[in-house]
Amino acid sequence: MDTSEFEKMLPYDAVEWHLNDNYPSSLSPDNARTHIGIYLTWLIEQRMMSDEFEHAHADLLAQCREHAIKGSEILRDCCNDTLSRDLLSPQGQEFSDYYYVDSYVSDFVDTLDDESYPSIFNVPDDWASYKAMSEVLTRAYQSWLAGDKLDHSAAGLNGADILSNDPNAD
Repeated sequence: MDTSEFEKMLPYDAVEWHLNDNYPSSLSPDNARTHIGIYLTWLIEQRMMSDEFEHAHADLLAQCREHAIKGSEILRDCCNDTLSRDLLSPQGQEFSDYYYVDSYVSDFVDTLDDESYPSIFNVPDDWASYKAMSEVLTRAYQSWLAGDKLDHSAAGLNGADILSNDPNAD
């Protein structure tokens, strides 16, 4: 699917879009940041941020790459809780145009949503969740580079298996 010019002006995602009547009242609004922050962390680690964003936030991005702070914190503190195109490099934009809107949330749910969670917003914002999604994102990215189509389970990985088999997951 080609991204229209109008779609290219819209953000990929924003925390406020999720804080509606369906958002669990028992959760902090911070939980609406988790899925976006995990994706942002992966983009940061892949060096797919715009040059302007890299220069403006070099210290924070380095801390994120070292896992000292999470992407959700950068989303909150540097991005006004919005994942927008202007934050990304041209390659980050192209991949996100292809993957984020049509496949990312499905892959996030398939990988991390445990039936014990009342909603996807209960998924922990931690490095174990990031590790599971990082593998999915890397596989999706490799498929995209190869010109393959994604099927909403591009990684062929089960996140619960990744999490339960990792003795070092925190």
